[in-house]
Amino acid sequence: MDIQQTLADFASLSVDDRLRIVQLLWDSIPPETEVTVSPDQQHELDRRIAAHDADPSSAISRRELERRLKERD
Repeated sequence: MDIQQTLADFASLSVDDRLRIVQLLWDSIPPETEVTVSPDQQHELDRRIAAHDADPSSAISRRELERRLKERD
């Protein structure tokens, strides 16, 4: 399989179709799969957790996020 060609083929699909593919790919990864992150990614995760711990009110619910995203359309 030529991944570059597959990605080029995906580029011709609608955004909705590409998002569906992303979701299907993500769902195909077994839950027990260990995911590793780079040191930079870990640093960013730690920074975000610390920011949330310092000010939990800065977070919004998933429902609120979805509402805001729908407003943008």
